[in-house]
Amino acid sequence: MKQLIKKVMSKTKSFSLVDYSVLKACVFFFGLWIATVIPVMTEVNPWIYGTVWAVLYIYLIWKIIKKD
Repeated sequence: MKQLIKKVMSKTKSFSLVDYSVLKACVFFFGLWIATVIPVMTEVNPWIYGTVWAVLYIYLIWKIIKKD
């Protein structure tokens, strides 16, 4: 597990401003998606937030895994 964390941390050092913006958007949309799971808080279709979150998350994983 420590090796994985070290690898991810070394990859994030090469993130650009756009990558950090995508990371923040990913966390934001994940929060919105979680909020839709509890229907008392909101009445929005959770698939919209879940899809946006998944796309942003896949981008980040691709950015971390790709070879330089």
